[in-house]
Amino acid sequence: MLPEVLAELLRLYARRGIADWAKARDEERRRATDCLGTKIAENETEANVAISTIYNGNNENRLRFIPMPKYPGSQGFERSFFVPVCTTKPDGTLRIGLELFLLVTGKNCLAFRFEQAHERGKSTHDFAHVQMSRKLLGERIESKVQAWIPNRYPAFPISPDPLRMFLSMATSIHGHTGGMLTILQEIFQSAGKTAHVGKYFAEIRSILN
Repeated sequence: MLPEVLAELLRLYARRGIADWAKARDEERRRATDCLGTKIAENETEANVAISTIYNGNNENRLRFIPMPKYPGSQGFERSFFVPVCTTKPDGTLRIGLELFLLVTGKNCLAFRFEQAHERGKSTHDFAHVQMSRKLLGERIESKVQAWIPNRYPAFPISPDPLRMFLSMATSIHGHTGGMLTILQEIFQSAGKTAHVGKYFAEIRSILN
């Protein structure tokens, strides 16, 4: 299972994203569905199943892309979606990654994957990194991302910590002041957990400083 400090954040963040997605225009929803098929979480139950799933290669039906909050309103793309992809390493420890999908305009789209290090000595990607993708869910599912998009390099180094990995991804989507900080404040306030938000603020400060 995900560390609770991350799982709590993802559940509240997903709740806000689902609420914003419910207000999307019908034609926008159709275009997103054309790109992602049935792989969009349409309610909190589907989102929470995706957050709690350990992916074993045969249960991808449990993994759905979770709509991200549409905030602030003008972002240079129309919608963003993410899914945590958790797998078990041979030694039994958890490997946690994230996939990010952007509907830019029309059916033009981009995808990124945030990964922990590959096995040292067996891959040039033996460091935590983010890179572009053409396929989804561990390169298993075709998408509408164009074939010319590079999907191996560049691989930008990032923090291997799963919480920081998510906060980096979300901050890249929403921005910092007036963006992710505002979302954090709002989602924890709406859940009556304002005392919890300080630790997430501190993590973002550590990433950016």
